Amino acid sequence: MIHVYIGIRARISGFGLGYRDSEQYIGIQADISGFRRIYRDSDEYIGIQADISGFKRIYRDSSGYIGIQANISVFKRIYRYSDEYIGIQTNISVFRRIYRDSSGYIGIQANISVFKRIYRDSSEYIGIQAYISVFGRIYRYSGKYIGIQADISVFKRIYRYSSGYIGIQADISGFKRIYRYSDEYIGIQADISGFKRIYRDSRPTSQSFKNELPSNVGERLISLNIFNRPPMEAVFFQ
Repeated sequence: MIHVYIGIRARISGFGLGYRDSEQYIGIQADISGFRRIYRDSDEYIGIQADISGFKRIYRDSSGYIGIQANISVFKRIYRYSDEYIGIQTNISVFRRIYRDSSGYIGIQANISVFKRIYRDSSEYIGIQAYISVFGRIYRYSGKYIGIQADISVFKRIYRYSSGYIGIQADISGFKRIYRYSDEYIGIQADISGFKRIYRDSRPTSQSFKNELPSNVGERLISLNIFNRPPMEAVFFQ
């Protein structure tokens, strides 16, 4: 026995194992019918590398990050967690994603058929770039809100809430809408089968429209059947 480490090596029917325990790390290396693993525990990190019939993984835990790399058939992932960022990279068929969370930003890059997305959240801005069929969008705001973008059939929404405002942008079969609430203004922009409308109410300019709209404003607009009215007709909520 040595104060620095303990080492074990074995070879049993294709099985190879290296096990070491010291003040520096614990490491395991194994090969069982295509299976390989490296496991280390130290002040620096914990790492696992495995290959099981096309499966590969790297798992690391340290003050720096946690990382996972996996390949299952055509599936690949990198997952990292640290004070700096969280990153996920995946490839499932033609699906690729990068997800990162840090003091700097959150980024998502995805390619599903012709779908590409970049989502970033930082002290500077949140930006979403999406390409769905012929749909391209860039939406950015800095330091004040949360952004969500979803694609359900032909449904796309951005919902954002901050101390500044709440914004919703949606496209449902020709329906486009922006709903924003803040201390500054409320704005609605809609395009439904030829219907276009912009209505804004801000404390500096007008009090004709309440500073707070009901949560079900979209449903009420639809129930009032305003979308078949002339474009210039105004609708007010009590």
